[in-house]
Amino acid sequence: MATAQRHAGRAGRSQRCTWRWAWRWAWRRTARAMLGQQNYWTLIGVDAGGQRSGLISGDGALELGRGGPSVEPAVRLADGRLTTWADVALQQSLADGSAANPQLLSRYRLRNLGATQQTFILALALRPWQVNPPQQFLSTPGGASAVTDLRRDAARLHINRAGLSLQTSQLPQRVTALPLDGGLSLTALLQAPAGHTLLRPQLGARRRDDGGRPLAHGRGGGGARVRRLVCRLCLRVRQGALLRLGQPERAHAMLDFFFQDQRPAGWLQWAEVVLPDAREPRFLGDMPHAWISADFIRSVLGIFAFERGPELLIGAGIKPSWLAAAPVGVRGLGTSFGPLDYRLTPNATGWHLDLGRAGAPVVLRWPGSEALPVVQFHSQTLSWVGRELRLPPAPVALQLINKQVERPHVLSQP
Repeated sequence: MATAQRHAGRAGRSQRCTWRWAWRWAWRRTARAMLGQQNYWTLIGVDAGGQRSGLISGDGALELGRGGPSVEPAVRLADGRLTTWADVALQQSLADGSAANPQLLSRYRLRNLGATQQTFILALALRPWQVNPPQQFLSTPGGASAVTDLRRDAARLHINRAGLSLQTSQLPQRVTALPLDGGLSLTALLQAPAGHTLLRPQLGARRRDDGGRPLAHGRGGGGARVRRLVCRLCLRVRQGALLRLGQPERAHAMLDFFFQDQRPAGWLQWAEVVLPDAREPRFLGDMPHAWISADFIRSVLGIFAFERGPELLIGAGIKPSWLAAAPVGVRGLGTSFGPLDYRLTPNATGWHLDLGRAGAPVVLRWPGSEALPVVQFHSQTLSWVGRELRLPPAPVALQLINKQVERPHVLSQP
């Protein structure tokens, strides 16, 4: 019995080691989305350039046009090791700038951050799959994107005889290719012979169900995931309700909570669907999702001003710490009554309020729970109702005196 248990234990460990080796082997040879993990992406291109736009993944792959194949970067180190997205700590960010020509442009930079001079090779691999993952099915089904033929001339790599081509800013040292039966190994691809006519590297059709629909990968959503999705879609409604109820702290907590769902965080975007497990593969809808982004923008604007019947209420969501640090306000904020301008500026005795354009009566709601400031207008003190103050018609300038500011004592002279 003990001998059988030892043999069984060794067999179990051997199976686990084999599985881990196979996983690592596949992990470094294909895209994250093909391995049962959720990937993330964003749209790139030029203004009004729908036919020349593409997707870039958080792992650095670039999809060549809508539904097209993708380019994946890899680096061969000086010792011959090949480094892919699976071997590095990934970080995403945004940079200023725009394309000057109606083309899809992408720039890869390879920098040596060490003190020792080294020789690296940047490899850009054309892969027969989209950045858009297999579980996406609306508008443009994701997954495979067949590469049926490749032709190379002096400056371009022509793909599928359909007008799609790749042009690099610098001529590559070598261009190689392998058919599908050559495997997924990037090392084998780099070692393949160079050529000008490269045929039949393609990927088979995606599996479909009995109704002809593409099979989606991943698990179905549970009740907790649905609740999180619904809450996020109702962000503006719920956050706005909290502001109107006089609960700005809860409104800010809600915004902070949903900020955690930006993926990747460096790209400042949301998907249409968000799950607690960032790598669980599932249909995500549009990403970036303009509807959610618009709701977030409107939620933030409501912090500074919103409409309440026939009047405008300002300041309901301003944090007291903001008022202590720098001027706070809006300029040209669109409302149903026309543009709104106001500015609260801290000074030695409290704050100065400049109310510029306002097409409706304006009410100031003072943030926080500290003592209300004394508001003077033409040598008169205006009265608060609760924490709200109806302001004189715009344009108007008011001084708000902070009663908690310590003032220096003046000694009288005999």
